[in-house]
Amino acid sequence: EGTKKEAEGEQVLVHHVKPSDTIQGLSLLYGVSVQRIKEVNGIYSSTIVQYSSLLIPTSEDAVCVKRKRKPAMTGRRKQLEDLMAMDNAAVEDSLQTALYRKMCALGGGSLQQAKAYLSLHDGDLDEALKAWKEDFDWEEAGG
Repeated sequence: EGTKKEAEGEQVLVHHVKPSDTIQGLSLLYGVSVQRIKEVNGIYSSTIVQYSSLLIPTSEDAVCVKRKRKPAMTGRRKQLEDLMAMDNAAVEDSLQTALYRKMCALGGGSLQQAKAYLSLHDGDLDEALKAWKEDFDWEEAGG
């Protein structure tokens, strides 16, 4: 999994962190204690998703280094990056599901309606929800 590298004269492996990785999992994968991975990388918590890569020591004498965190992402920016990484069908399904959940939270709607409103509003979730809400309120008022 990791690529070998020399850090300050010591052999280490560079592990590129994936969203599913845990420090405990890396410990088992590489046969290195959780505490040693934390020491070498300057980690104080059990969470590692904020790092793009970690140094995995190949010996107990590996040098400690200060790790840089990934730039923080806002919730919306992270959602957009995740969506851009998906293929178009997955993006449509994700948007439809998100709209459907919002519609249900407001009192109604169906997955087919979510698909139709997204189609009418070129995939713009906020505009589709706004239009659906206006129609829903009109129907509720006896329209």
